[in-house]
Amino acid sequence: MSDEKLAEMLYKSLKGRTYFIVMDDIWDTRAWLDLKICFPNDNNGSRIMFTSRHEDVALQAKPYNPPLWLRFLTHNESWDLFQHKVFGKRKNCPPELVEIGKQIANKCQGLPLSIVVVAGIFINEEKSQDRWKQVGETLKSSLAANPQACMKTLALSYIHLPGHLKPCFLYFGAFPEDFQIPVWKLIWLWIAEGFIQKIGEKSLEDVAEEYLMDLIARSLVLVTRRAYDSGIKECSIHDLLRDFCLRKSEEEYFLQRISVNLSDVTSVITSAAKTRSFLYFRSGCTPWNSDFFPPNFSPPWFKLLKVLDMGSVDFTTYPGEIEQLILLRQEMHKFLGTHSSVTLPYGIRKMVKLRHIRLTGEGINKIGMQYPHDQYPFLLDNLQTLSWVDPWSCRDLLFGTPNIRKLGFRGQLIDGGCLSFPHLTFLNHLQELKLFNTGHNCSSNSLKSIQFPPNLKKLTLKKTNLKWDAMSTLVKLLPNLEVLKLLLHACTGQHWETSDGEFPQLKLLKLESLEIMQWDVSSNHFPTLQRLQLVNCHGLENIPSEIGDIPTLQVIEVHQCNPCLVNSAREIKEEQESMGNNWLQILIRTTNLEEKEARERKYNKKLITCEQFLASSEEELNSDADALMTPLCMQQLVLIEKLFGWYPTNHLIADGLTNAQYRLDIVPPMRSLTKSVFKVFCQDNVTIHPPL
Repeated sequence: MSDEKLAEMLYKSLKGRTYFIVMDDIWDTRAWLDLKICFPNDNNGSRIMFTSRHEDVALQAKPYNPPLWLRFLTHNESWDLFQHKVFGKRKNCPPELVEIGKQIANKCQGLPLSIVVVAGIFINEEKSQDRWKQVGETLKSSLAANPQACMKTLALSYIHLPGHLKPCFLYFGAFPEDFQIPVWKLIWLWIAEGFIQKIGEKSLEDVAEEYLMDLIARSLVLVTRRAYDSGIKECSIHDLLRDFCLRKSEEEYFLQRISVNLSDVTSVITSAAKTRSFLYFRSGCTPWNSDFFPPNFSPPWFKLLKVLDMGSVDFTTYPGEIEQLILLRQEMHKFLGTHSSVTLPYGIRKMVKLRHIRLTGEGINKIGMQYPHDQYPFLLDNLQTLSWVDPWSCRDLLFGTPNIRKLGFRGQLIDGGCLSFPHLTFLNHLQELKLFNTGHNCSSNSLKSIQFPPNLKKLTLKKTNLKWDAMSTLVKLLPNLEVLKLLLHACTGQHWETSDGEFPQLKLLKLESLEIMQWDVSSNHFPTLQRLQLVNCHGLENIPSEIGDIPTLQVIEVHQCNPCLVNSAREIKEEQESMGNNWLQILIRTTNLEEKEARERKYNKKLITCEQFLASSEEELNSDADALMTPLCMQQLVLIEKLFGWYPTNHLIADGLTNAQYRLDIVPPMRSLTKSVFKVFCQDNVTIHPPL
């Protein structure tokens, strides 16, 4: 029977009858449109319910009503599903397997697909506690031993992906397990790899963001952190899906992920002559050492390299070999030290495919000045991001970057009473600007002449010393501004009075380390504000009650501020709740001193730091049995035990284990250690390691 004949029979059998039809897993809108014509609509109470992994399918069925999103399963629900799949409807799990079974089910993070796949592994396993513990602890090994059991299920989602999304999805396999992936980084890498193609007038970044949202809508990617406007800041992928990505990538020769010890990096590099992308991941940050990447790092070994991500390596000097990588489309570096400065060679201007230069650290990073003998013009029309660089060193560079979207200056913004950088009105695509002044001669009169491009959406100022009225004059020229962050003397003066028309589109306002004491505002001055952040503003004792009347306001954050300001925030919440506004959140974080005093009151003991520990004598430490260690000190002590098998002092009590993310049962029995050895260890290992 043909599909047309079958559809006709179904339609006739349902005509005039009341029906309720449930359909599972509709993959695309075409399938729904084909099915829809089979169901007569006689306005007699008939209903159709279907599930889909794709939001667009649900919206096609009923565009004016949002679909119902299924939540993740609770621990109890996960266990019920796991039992049902392993033991059948009776769920007759032996009592000795209940606890370990629940732990295994919880590892699936509430995802039904993952629970079903994992349960399938245990159906044919021996029903013994030892065996279940062994398989549960080595879940990935079990998957590897029976790949078809999970690949057949997970492959369905991959098979039905559009072609342009498949490489984007498989690329998640390049990241470490449980890695929280910054969205900006993921998008940059996708573009650099060539996965994203321009669509109409949209930028590559906008297209990539749409691809990511599509993967999220298909339940293949998890959102782990959102921005103020509910945008995605970080994402991750479930362990089972990551395992699928790695297997599929190997089958299709898509990528190869190598996990090696630091000492073996050189051998990997020298054998990677055809490497197109090099992504370096490490827990914490690794100081740059020329032994890691010797001269082999430069051509011919990496002559085809297009993507270089060294975000987890701290550089004190710029590796000159990098500018020889002429195909490089993207590089991400991190520069070490609170005062160190790095100068990028002039040759970097000739890397015309480069899209992002993102530097970090507190030093002043410069771009080399033009060589006298170099008469060739440059045009970095692919460059999208440039941060953090000295404004004076890149004056001419800016005129060759017409498409830049994110720009950050750190350095002396004013030189001889004039701006160190040109007016930015010619940067028509600039959306985000950060100005961090390091000079001492920055005055409000000098900076108030800044001219910004009208499309600017995000502005961050630090140490710019603008008067409040001058700042108001500037923002009136930015009708599209959505984010404004004023940090550490960005504005001077104790009184800020806002007015109508200054912030028509502002969604996030952050005030940090300012001398403001009085704030006069009306609710219609910030008609679209969603999030207000107040940090370290000790002079401000009151949040204007009018702030609470802003209809779009969702969150007020108060960090390390005056206690009166904290009470003011709570009063606003109480007032709003009395009027039926129950969605306003107040987030309060106390100062470090207040936290320390509170813990000392709780335990009736005093806290000591590593510095205090090193400055104390053995006798003082042994006599002070009531002292509590701070979490930072505790991290170093646990690290000593982990590496060397011994533990300093017999009397210090470990506090702050929760903050340091340690479990009490891993703290070893305390054994003696001479202070001199501990002192040398701490001085030689200043990096704070993650929880062990």
